[in-house]
Amino acid sequence: MDIRRYIEESLIIGDLKAQTKEQAIAELVNAIFMSQPANAFMSCQDEVLKEVLNREKISTTGIGAGFAIPHARMEKWGDFLLAIGISRKGLDFSSMDGEPVRLICLMISSADKPYIILQMTATLISFLEKHDGVDALIKRCKDSKHIVEQLRSFAVNKEDLILARDITRPIQSQVELDDSIEKATRLMHLKHFEVLPVVDKQNKFCGQISCLDVFQYGLPNFFQNLNTVSFVRHIDPFEKYFRIQRSLKVRNFYKKTESIDESKTLIEIIFELTVKRKPKLFVTNEANELIGVIDRFTIIDKILIF
Repeated sequence: MDIRRYIEESLIIGDLKAQTKEQAIAELVNAIFMSQPANAFMSCQDEVLKEVLNREKISTTGIGAGFAIPHARMEKWGDFLLAIGISRKGLDFSSMDGEPVRLICLMISSADKPYIILQMTATLISFLEKHDGVDALIKRCKDSKHIVEQLRSFAVNKEDLILARDITRPIQSQVELDDSIEKATRLMHLKHFEVLPVVDKQNKFCGQISCLDVFQYGLPNFFQNLNTVSFVRHIDPFEKYFRIQRSLKVRNFYKKTESIDESKTLIEIIFELTVKRKPKLFVTNEANELIGVIDRFTIIDKILIF
């Protein structure tokens, strides 16, 4: 997506007056309505503000690193609009990383074009990465004009496709090959994870370990072919596990599985999750380094609700 076509200086506030995230959102919504002719909108200002705030209540749009993307998809809305505000002091958005937000990008799109917000978000993240993050960008930009110049100098020539890198979630927990099985099972317990990714010391993806892998380790092989276990119901299925658990490592349990490349498209991701019935997809870059995870909840959260 080429960000330049959506940049208007009148929709950039270089120093927000807001003291709360709700005030910041209201200030940016007001900027949108002040920048257009009175008859340009099918929706009223209060209606748009309500929709953005309602979306914010579902889950925070503070995605971390000082960046937030409040947004709404409106019925009968016209062209996509982007309003950008900078809070010099930072605002509490209950962000995923707990850090205050200094760059707020408010996006309003038509419900008929549901993906444009996600595509713009991916483009803005690429822009921030190129400019060394929010703090570095704000330090260089003294006013709205400077922000416009920075944004318009950034052209992204790529197809408007949603890729794995655009929707991947950060990895919350992972284990290494030589970690103890006790550590792995404790993480599964504390985080309520069914599956954990396994990496080597260089963060190269190796595969995954699941609760099922742990359970099956202690079971006799002949269990696989039984229709009932009533005649052996007194066997302790975890006797083997408890007897030698101190020496067990993740490498004794994990299974080599394929990751998906960060450039995979949305339809390829959905194919893996549905047709191939994979509960999680671990996302890697060109160096096979683990960068994130996608599951079915990700699709609901970031595509259907986002």
